[in-house]
Amino acid sequence: MSNSSLRFNTSVQLVRELPVPVWENDGIVSQRTVTDEDRRIFEEVIKMLRELLINVSKLAKETEGTREEDLLEIVADAVAIFFKAPLIKEISPVAPTPLKAYSIFVLSPRLRSLFLKENLVEFAEQLAELGSEGLSRISPLFDPETSDKVYRVWVAFPAGTSAPLNTYSLIAYMLVVSSIAWALSFGTGKELSIIRLAAILKTLARALDPSNPVNAAKELGGFLLGGVISKERLDEIYKAIETDENIKMAEELATSQSKSVINSVSLVLVDFASIQEYVFRSQELRTVAAASHLVDLAAHAHFLIYMRLNGLKIPPEAQLYNGGGNILMVLPASFVQQIKKLAKEYSEKNTLKILVASSPFISSYPEASKRLDEDMHFEKHRVDLASQLQSLVKAPIPYKDGKPRLCTMCYSDWATTTIVTPAGPREVCKRCATMYELGSKMHFKPKWEASVQLDKDISFVPEDLFEAGWDQVLKSIMEVIAGHDLPVEGRIRDYAVIKFDGNAMRDFMLSSKTLTEAVERSFRIDMALKNAYLQALRALYQGVAQINKDEARKEVARVYLGTIYMGGDDGFIIAPSWLAVPLGHLIAEEFSREIGLQRGLKVGIAAGPARMNVWSLLECASALMDLGKKALRQLEPKGYGEYLSVVAFDIYDSGSPSGATAKERIYRLSRKLKNAPLDENIDSLQPYFIKKSNLTGGSPPELWDTLGRYILFYDHRKTPAWTRTNAQKIYQEVFKFAYLASHNLDQSKTTLEIKRLKAMRSVALQSWQEVSPSKYWRPKLVIFLARQIARRSESQEVDFNRLAYMRLLEMAKRSITDKEMGPVPLADVLTLIKIAKGGAW
Repeated sequence: MSNSSLRFNTSVQLVRELPVPVWENDGIVSQRTVTDEDRRIFEEVIKMLRELLINVSKLAKETEGTREEDLLEIVADAVAIFFKAPLIKEISPVAPTPLKAYSIFVLSPRLRSLFLKENLVEFAEQLAELGSEGLSRISPLFDPETSDKVYRVWVAFPAGTSAPLNTYSLIAYMLVVSSIAWALSFGTGKELSIIRLAAILKTLARALDPSNPVNAAKELGGFLLGGVISKERLDEIYKAIETDENIKMAEELATSQSKSVINSVSLVLVDFASIQEYVFRSQELRTVAAASHLVDLAAHAHFLIYMRLNGLKIPPEAQLYNGGGNILMVLPASFVQQIKKLAKEYSEKNTLKILVASSPFISSYPEASKRLDEDMHFEKHRVDLASQLQSLVKAPIPYKDGKPRLCTMCYSDWATTTIVTPAGPREVCKRCATMYELGSKMHFKPKWEASVQLDKDISFVPEDLFEAGWDQVLKSIMEVIAGHDLPVEGRIRDYAVIKFDGNAMRDFMLSSKTLTEAVERSFRIDMALKNAYLQALRALYQGVAQINKDEARKEVARVYLGTIYMGGDDGFIIAPSWLAVPLGHLIAEEFSREIGLQRGLKVGIAAGPARMNVWSLLECASALMDLGKKALRQLEPKGYGEYLSVVAFDIYDSGSPSGATAKERIYRLSRKLKNAPLDENIDSLQPYFIKKSNLTGGSPPELWDTLGRYILFYDHRKTPAWTRTNAQKIYQEVFKFAYLASHNLDQSKTTLEIKRLKAMRSVALQSWQEVSPSKYWRPKLVIFLARQIARRSESQEVDFNRLAYMRLLEMAKRSITDKEMGPVPLADVLTLIKIAKGGAW
């Protein structure tokens, strides 16, 4: 084979049947034929991979003491990690993050000495100090272009030409085959890296010639590994491709639905238990951010590295999926007890509880999942007897004045020190003091100083944009996120907590028939959320950029800085309130599109002043999300179907609102959550649903069709069909309008958008006062609005109040049916306006 090109057997047509459809050409695609463009991208991906292998082999050879078998292992690891590149994708390609830490440790022997920390906090501090230069030699892994092209290969190429192979992703199949072959070969005397590389090449070669994968694998091996490893080692790989029985067995097991057991191999589920309790123990943003960062770091890197340092080298492909605090692995059965022992040690050293469940290997994913769940249930409820009685209550620790005091952040431990916060000194426990410092140093600081890449031609560094170093920002994080520049001046703006979680995702995973399908479904979930987040940020940028590109970059930077957690199917974002509702709604829409309209998100949005307790708003957002779930289940008992996503939002003026407050406010006014006759109370139509028919070119989703177009002033007549292309244009308009309605850029005059929104708010309040209290306020509202319009004759000057009356009348008349008049969501009008103005006026 030429070193410059790959040879494809195009006489064999490759058609992929997609269990999870993809979104292409403004619609879902359940079957796609591999195209010449797909093959071109596959070749580019292989060339990118070869470049990476050349780099990592050089790194290995430059490191003293690297043996030939070490080089083989690093090369095999690099291939597996490369094909997981989309999962490493982040908005900042250079920030040292949990997702990158494991790759750095495995592929950069020279840097491994920096990560020899068994303590999670010390490891995190070491990672934070790494800097972007530590990523340079393996930087192609973190390049968005690499991620996008590898993602296309994941989706485009099937594992074979006929069922069931043509339903499986080639890359998912390759990773599973390699992991099973490795586990089967462990302890047999075979060189495991040879087996792994042979399994990878043999399966990957199906993209080149599915009719003769053995010969294609040899050619691919020469193209990929020639000059990277010795010819003798390459010949050993070729022999394994031809004859190794464990690889052949792994190929069968990867697509089998059999419930038969392979006792020499185990499925192991690692569960980082009580994550919510660990992350949200303290009522301070920096500590929440630090705890979330540490959980991510432990699950994606540190515990895996800890096992390696203690003798358990688990290949990257053997980690079938990693998300939501769970790691599913295929391992030799002999590893199970060692992992349980190491998990217990790790838990004691790092105050993170880790549970380990296991099952003999079973190809049928539903059966394997059932057995793992049963064993995990046992582990969670098992009680280990202590050697002596221990108190459940910590003995009081005297503070500096000799009197014990509770920590003022978590209220669950004794204060031992004082830290200085923007609100003044606080007496805190040792853990909260550590977390507070970490949150500043390891979550927010790297984001502030890192380069953010939104698109090929859109990149920036927040520190440069705001012309402020981290020391200046440190005391005003919430104000910056809410929308202030530095120094903070004027009226304190509002911010919002956006919390979201997938609908019925467990059922989505359990519908997998095999491990290979489960790996792809997990991959698609993770990528759906990543891509939805990026699409939403791009729409935000493009909308505000119509006004000012630097201001657009700043708004994206605020959201990026406030992204506390984003992974799997859930997330937690703090953002300026003016953009929160469209941003949360767009993330939900794009998530559904990216996952083939098979599932959606439930989204809760709670807004308040920048100095309101973030814990309170987080609790409110969680409660709103739960209300949305309840409303969705009334329509879709299984949690999915025609109705995909649900969005609920509210804003609070002062105090410390609770989840109970949030639920009571919405439940009292919502006409969806209870079956009751219309009364004198003001109406709400929350929560708002997103349906399949909306996203396939039908009418706009409920929020925009019922409310948004009247309040946020986009021209719905231009885009009657809610396709992805049209929706992106609408969202850009909405972000532009909402930005101008919440920012008075020219202090000498009020923006047109502020005048419009103020008029809408004034007219809505006046109208409600005129027609209430009355059981018949809805028809009275229509009459009142019509009379107000008639009294205000058209003039050459813009009459913002008349326009507001007209919009409200149009909205109210939509609820009139042949028999009666339905609810008119005046409460939602006022709430959305209040959130959209962002505290600016």
